[in-house]
Amino acid sequence: MKMKKALAVVMKALAVVMMAVAILMATVCGREAQIRYEEAGVSYTPPKGWVSAPFPGLRYPIVYGPETAGGFTANLVIVDEVWAGPLAEYAEENIRALDMAVPDFAVLDRGEFETRAGAPVIWVVTENTQMGHHLRQTFFFLGQGSQKYVMTGSTAAWDGAALDGVFAESAKTVQIH
Repeated sequence: MKMKKALAVVMKALAVVMMAVAILMATVCGREAQIRYEEAGVSYTPPKGWVSAPFPGLRYPIVYGPETAGGFTANLVIVDEVWAGPLAEYAEENIRALDMAVPDFAVLDRGEFETRAGAPVIWVVTENTQMGHHLRQTFFFLGQGSQKYVMTGSTAAWDGAALDGVFAESAKTVQIH
């Protein structure tokens, strides 16, 4: 009987320790839980404190963060598309289409990196005007085979550079499933 009580005490203590470790890891890492879009076969970690919500006209929920003084709410959107060509061609065709369709469209910077899972990413920082808002948008193009994804981080242009790193950190967490 004493052995059962001792085992029960040890098990409770172990459970408490494991819970403490989980809380500590969540605090130290400072990251939110991954958002997984099963249908798209992709997931990523949004910025800490940002909220996921459905958005009219979009297939997948967006995540949104702070509203800027100008009244625009920073957000991240992910879309998927079938494109059989190489990732670089996909990115260029998208940027070309945006340049033709969006007023005041300008490419400010571009580059490449890999997600933490090793997927190549082509990123393009732009400014443009949409629905009366002067925006800074960063497009992160990635994909696997013919399945391509674009994660777009949008914020007010005047405050946009402040979120470049925030958007890039979330893009680095993308996992293709």
